[in-house]
Amino acid sequence: MTTLALVRSKGALKIEAARVAGQKERAVIRRGEISGTNIGFGHFVTILQAQLNLPIANESGLSGEFDFALKYDPADNVDAGSEPSVFAAVEEQLGLKLERRKSPVKVMVIDGAEKPLRSEN
Repeated sequence: MTTLALVRSKGALKIEAARVAGQKERAVIRRGEISGTNIGFGHFVTILQAQLNLPIANESGLSGEFDFALKYDPADNVDAGSEPSVFAAVEEQLGLKLERRKSPVKVMVIDGAEKPLRSEN
């Protein structure tokens, strides 16, 4: 199945460590935007995975809490003036890179379903 891996890009890392450690996480999650403060990196990967509807492996070596803002075009339009694709945005705005891969993925197969029996109490 197609999966993604989140790795460091060749340029400088543009994501900042949380400025104030120990504070509560604050996240803004909208279609085409993930931003906030004190966001655990693992949580960010989980949020991004949910937004893209694809499994993402964190191969960046990053952990801990970060402050950042990521804005991208959720439809990947190429219209002039639109936000960049998520692939371009992750690299330009965070200094990371999403790489497409083919990987084995655990899936649950449901091969049948029936209505529950009614009890006649």
